[in-house]
Amino acid sequence: MKKASLIIISILFTLSFLMISILPIYAQNNNGTYIIERISRRVEIKYGIYIFMYDTITLRSSSNVTTLESFPFGFPYEYKSNILGCYAYNFSDGGDPLEATLAQDIEKPGFYWMKIHFPTSIELEKGESYNFSILSILENVISEKKENDTWRYSINFPAYPSLTKEVEKFETSIVLPQKINYTQTEFEEFAGTTVEESNITANTIVKYTWENLEEFYYRPKEKDRISFLAINPIQRIVLNELMREIRFDETGNVYVSDSYHITSKAIVEVNSIELALPWNASNIVVWDEFGKPTVKPNRVNEERNIYKVEMEPAMQPNDSRRFKVSYSLPKSKYVIRKNFENFSFNLTFFENMNLLVKDFSLKITLPEGAKILEIEASNFDYSTIQKKVFTYSISYIFDKPVIPQLTSLKIHLKYSYNLLWSSFRPTLWVGTALVLVYLVAFVWQRQKLKPAVMIPTIRVSPEELRRFVEAYEEKRRIVSELEVLETKVRKGKIPRRRYKIRRKTLESRISSLNRRIAELKERIRRAGARYADAIRQLEVAETELETVEVDIRRIEARYRRGEVSRGVYRRLLEEYNKRKEKALVTIDGVLIRFSEEIR
Repeated sequence: MKKASLIIISILFTLSFLMISILPIYAQNNNGTYIIERISRRVEIKYGIYIFMYDTITLRSSSNVTTLESFPFGFPYEYKSNILGCYAYNFSDGGDPLEATLAQDIEKPGFYWMKIHFPTSIELEKGESYNFSILSILENVISEKKENDTWRYSINFPAYPSLTKEVEKFETSIVLPQKINYTQTEFEEFAGTTVEESNITANTIVKYTWENLEEFYYRPKEKDRISFLAINPIQRIVLNELMREIRFDETGNVYVSDSYHITSKAIVEVNSIELALPWNASNIVVWDEFGKPTVKPNRVNEERNIYKVEMEPAMQPNDSRRFKVSYSLPKSKYVIRKNFENFSFNLTFFENMNLLVKDFSLKITLPEGAKILEIEASNFDYSTIQKKVFTYSISYIFDKPVIPQLTSLKIHLKYSYNLLWSSFRPTLWVGTALVLVYLVAFVWQRQKLKPAVMIPTIRVSPEELRRFVEAYEEKRRIVSELEVLETKVRKGKIPRRRYKIRRKTLESRISSLNRRIAELKERIRRAGARYADAIRQLEVAETELETVEVDIRRIEARYRRGEVSRGVYRRLLEEYNKRKEKALVTIDGVLIRFSEEIR
């Protein structure tokens, strides 16, 4: 009897353990059970270097009531470094994106798991179905090779999805470029089944299906490869960064400047690239990385507004290049004038684009004297508004890849501008000129009435300039030593007690130097307009350095707290470091001038 009880307890323990192990994999935060009825996959080569996999998934409830909160899907782990992004959509609800995150709770090795989260729980009665789509973008999975007068392209992508449940029916359509040749046997070996071909709009489409696809389907990456021959080469350009600047003039005209940073993935040199510009763009000029205009671009496709931009010199394989394209947009289409001084600007980005943008930023500059009334921006991750004297500029950052025709970025801006401001600068210059004329006339008249009086000036000696430069350089050295000290104590390389003593000594030395520098500044400032201007430049640069240091500490703290993404953090840090470098160059310039006078 005792032996039988032990056997029953052992069986119950084993069943409990199995249930605990299986439930995290199969439940996936879903109540009830469902069946993956169908997955329809469409595979396309997009923008020359990416594979787009569109999976339309149909789930069917197999219990009385099924509640769906999330859906797991995966890739063979070898593809982890090739996944540029995963995006899910429920087109029945207007195409709003669904959240896609890494799945940490699926303990099945050999796969890279993702999870789609539905915004609200999906409740299905028995037999009821639910559809949604997943877009997976793969990069660095296409290679090319020249064969006589043709080009062979080899592509890697999972022939079948990796899921935690069986799929009743899986069907795939591979859309190949125009004017290609492929080997049917190779495609059938890739699919593991027969394939069929069809042609739509001159593109070759290869199809295959599979019934009852097993769960956790896995095949090594080296076997997921097919190739085809193309008569014409495919443009293989990576658009690393696009910085767009939009500027308005006094009458509402719109001027745009797009700064590109591209990399060639072709195996031969590239003499030109094709760029799609916004509709109605005019006065198009291409500038090289040194700011010089290049050959005027030619429009090669009127339907898509694509221009051929010459690369001078030609880009070599894996070569990167920066250039700028400037153009105008018609204000009659984009700017609405509400009354005498109120303007409204609306723009949807990337409606016409032939490259995927990895990193996008936007800057809008209003005319001098304009005021922002209202601004709405959709889907941007971070924004700042700056005001310099009478001019506003708004900056935006989109910290994810921009997928043309899929990523919706919009700007709606209302601003007020009094047209009298257009005469502000001319009036200011005329007024300044008149004041100078009257001032010269007044001084000249006084000179005629009174004998000239020599105004004594305080001369600055080379010794004082030398003491100032030495004191300033010593202060910079001590500040640098303080920064090294902070790094060492943070990394635990020196005891904290020793750090405090050394820091107190250095701060006392800086305080003494600051007093000496302040005294010497005043003597140098009184030595004449030239010296006063040099000291003014120095103080402006010092203020800028202090501001930048505060900004850097603030953004580092926000990044550590997870308030900003890594891309935004790196972009802002780069901007702050540029400002810091500019201020340091100004300070070095002043010190060098003083040093030259000492000699």
